[in-house]
Amino acid sequence: MSRFDLEYDGLLWFAIAIPLIALWVAALWDLFRRQDLSARRKAAWTAVIIVTAYIGIAIYFALRPIPDPPGKSSTQTVPRASALVTQLEDLVRRNANGEMSEAEFTTAKRHLLGLDV
Repeated sequence: MSRFDLEYDGLLWFAIAIPLIALWVAALWDLFRRQDLSARRKAAWTAVIIVTAYIGIAIYFALRPIPDPPGKSSTQTVPRASALVTQLEDLVRRNANGEMSEAEFTTAKRHLLGLDV
């Protein structure tokens, strides 16, 4: 075996090991920060991730639920959006019936949407 072959083997090992370790760290960091899993499920996922290497990491991230953005919750957003749509529909109906002028409609709509300056 030549010196080049030994260096190539070392580079190949390095090219496989470093990304795998980085992915393991990222997956395990994400796993242990999750609040929705019990300790038993976290232990099971840890075993799957470590034993099956790249496949386990891919499975973990593929099956992981998409988290809500910070400060947002789907349970809070949907009712608020629904109420906003209902209020806008009411404004449109009142404007179409002539209960409010175009200027009042625009002002009320901007206020409702938070566009007041």
